[in-house]
Amino acid sequence: MATASLEPTTGTTTRTLLAGADQPDPKRFRALAVIAVAQLMIVLDASVVTIALPSAQKALHISVAHWRLATEMWSAFWAEGACS
Repeated sequence: MATASLEPTTGTTTRTLLAGADQPDPKRFRALAVIAVAQLMIVLDASVVTIALPSAQKALHISVAHWRLATEMWSAFWAEGACS
């Protein structure tokens, strides 16, 4: 372990640095890949819903207002899941 002395204006402080702590974590790209795949799945799911909803609208006799409400609710559902 390496030590570094810092001399702030109020006094002397010694801080211990762990060896290699300043190196980036090699697993960071794995985490980035997981996040990217999760984002891709959300966008893909929203695309499928947007493409399939007009057919469902005709088959189920859904009004345009209800169709828009369904797409907005679906987007809000995923936005809430992604933010929490």
